[in-house]
Amino acid sequence: MKADLPPIVNLVEGMLTKGLGGLSAKSKLGKSWLALQLSVDLACGTDFLGFSTKKCGVLYIDLENTPSLTQDRLRQILDGRDAPKNLYFAHDYNLMGEGFEDDLTEFLKTHPDVKFVVIDVFQKVKRGKQQNQTDYEADYEILTVLKNIADKFDGCIMPIYHDRKAVDPTDPFSNLLGSTAIIGVSDFVWMLFKENREDKEATLAVTGRTIQDASFKLKREGVKWVNLGNAAAVEETRRRQEYARDPVVNTIKKLLSQNNGKWKGRVKEIIESSQYFKGCRIYGSAQKVGQIIRNRIADLQEYDQIYHSELTKGTGGSLHVFETENPTFKNWS
Repeated sequence: MKADLPPIVNLVEGMLTKGLGGLSAKSKLGKSWLALQLSVDLACGTDFLGFSTKKCGVLYIDLENTPSLTQDRLRQILDGRDAPKNLYFAHDYNLMGEGFEDDLTEFLKTHPDVKFVVIDVFQKVKRGKQQNQTDYEADYEILTVLKNIADKFDGCIMPIYHDRKAVDPTDPFSNLLGSTAIIGVSDFVWMLFKENREDKEATLAVTGRTIQDASFKLKREGVKWVNLGNAAAVEETRRRQEYARDPVVNTIKKLLSQNNGKWKGRVKEIIESSQYFKGCRIYGSAQKVGQIIRNRIADLQEYDQIYHSELTKGTGGSLHVFETENPTFKNWS
């Protein structure tokens, strides 16, 4: 191409570009708090989750909360700071196709500093599908209208969505309600999710046309989300720490150290031996400890080059054989 096109502008470094975006999560998971935190950081030009931002005006269309509740949440996010004058809120909008587009376009015309718009939640302004339209066709049509507005005003519009009830653990983006149309039209999409609702941490997965796919492990500190780092790296660190603390693992390593790198015995013997090693006492049934060993086979081999085999012998339970070429375990963490 001969045209000298301007570079793609990131409103949040590596995470949020101009165009049509999207943020989705299950109900009450904290996506509105995340969007409000993002809006404040963009309006102030402060880092968001540790990433630099491009300061701009922000319009937050809050269709789920009363003005007083929005104000209370904003005060909590600001934590004593003054509210930025370029952060605007709206609580009453028409449906798309019934005036929403005109109202939004007029606002952006009269507020040229605004380059980021949140619609919380999109379902509140989404009109019903027309006769003979499929769900995909209806979603694609109205989302294309939003994308055109975002592109026309050189900004970003981020609708907030709810996840489907069904969950595909292998692909979080497939859990997005109306995912096919949303991902097809959007320039980027964020998914906030937990493996279990009671988990203290959540994962923010990011994908898009001009941003690199990434996942971040987040944790709530007060009302704000804090970035703990790359999700895979955080999980690997946690996995290693759990492995290093496991009394079953440490008992096996002690037995190998005492027996020149090879030990054979039953689970009951491992449990009995643990009481003689400081900090290794194992509490639990032979059945439970046997399952722990089987679950740790890959970790034993990966972290300490300990190889395991299991022999069935008689009625006294299986014999577990452990071998290693590094019986001193100088690399213990």
